[in-house]
Amino acid sequence: MKSSYFGSLHHHFLRFGLQQLAGAGGSVLDMGCGGGAFSRLLKKMRPDLLIYGGDVNRASLSRARQGFKGTEFVYADIYNIPFSSNSFDAVIILDLLEHLDSPGDALEEVRRVLKPNGILYLSVPLEGDRSNLVGLLYYVFNLNLKSRTGHLQLFTRQQIFYLLQGSGFSIKSYWHIFHFFYQLVYLVYWWLPWRFIVLKESSGRQESRYPWWLTVFSCLVNLESYLFSWWPGQTILIAASRVG
Repeated sequence: MKSSYFGSLHHHFLRFGLQQLAGAGGSVLDMGCGGGAFSRLLKKMRPDLLIYGGDVNRASLSRARQGFKGTEFVYADIYNIPFSSNSFDAVIILDLLEHLDSPGDALEEVRRVLKPNGILYLSVPLEGDRSNLVGLLYYVFNLNLKSRTGHLQLFTRQQIFYLLQGSGFSIKSYWHIFHFFYQLVYLVYWWLPWRFIVLKESSGRQESRYPWWLTVFSCLVNLESYLFSWWPGQTILIAASRVG
């Protein structure tokens, strides 16, 4: 992994994912792939894998297909994944379950397309957990900061574990990210009328420009996640395997 990626807030998503997929081969499905950023990074790091990206947003899929070969992007509803049973060695779900009405049904469908003992790698924000500021604000003031971003579920860590186990998965390992410093800055950021990322048009595609201080902030957040991975953060990364 390139060291420069440490300056991205998604450093741990890729790092932990690569660790969990180290022994995996064959095919991988990235459900809820959006514009395909993670699928592309994973393909660059693991060119031996056959990677599929699935999403219900056709505009995002169209952007994902532009200028990148080696990964197939398909229209796919997580409640009805258009692949046969036992098709994939691994399935990736990053920041998706919290947007779903029935996350348990989605996990059962994911289990169907996974091969026996296949790997499920997912990230889930713990916005119902009082160990972080977002969850604490919800419990004390009934303030749901994530409702306007389409988050329907406010999970605790225990709820996620029960949900996975009840859907036929065995938890292998997990990693906490986005702790104290990130949460404080996030709360300030959330109330601002502007956003850090400025979009520009270049060759018909939207590209993000990150100011230097955002890179510094990302490095500090990632360092904090290394030091406090044992303490529940705002997001949890989980690796699980299909049982049976």
